[in-house]
Amino acid sequence: MLPGGTNAAYLNFEDVGQSIQSLNTNFTEFNRIGEINQKNLLETSANLEKLGLDTDLFAQNLNIANKSLGFSIPEYVKWQKELFGASKALGININTLNKGLQSLTKLGLSSSKIKRTLLDLALASKNLGMEMDKMLDVTENFTTFEGAAEAAGKLNAMLGRKCY
Repeated sequence: MLPGGTNAAYLNFEDVGQSIQSLNTNFTEFNRIGEINQKNLLETSANLEKLGLDTDLFAQNLNIANKSLGFSIPEYVKWQKELFGASKALGININTLNKGLQSLTKLGLSSSKIKRTLLDLALASKNLGMEMDKMLDVTENFTTFEGAAEAAGKLNAMLGRKCY
């Protein structure tokens, strides 16, 4: 059972239809994984869709998590459930958290670090009123002294005070 009381026993073909399409389109290994993993993904995706998660985003991030971060299917499913709980606790949209994962992959973080970093970035994003990918774009400028000075000026302007 997922947070919010949604249970796979209450799913029908209509509920899982979008999940099947999204997983087939966006997760390259969907037809190669076992039936148990397919069922687990379909149930989780369909249940999270009922709670507001975009199924394409779920499947795209599964591809990233599996291929780039080394997540197994059960690890990814568990993490998505944890992200849903965190999104509710922090008052952050679940789709925003999942889009943040796509932005964070640019940093080349390990799977253990990306979990915590995603939540930290989401909370900072919410507090600053700034999208996560824009926050990351600013940090990319810190690779040179000139870029760092320019980025610090932009950060000061965004924050409305001189911090850097």
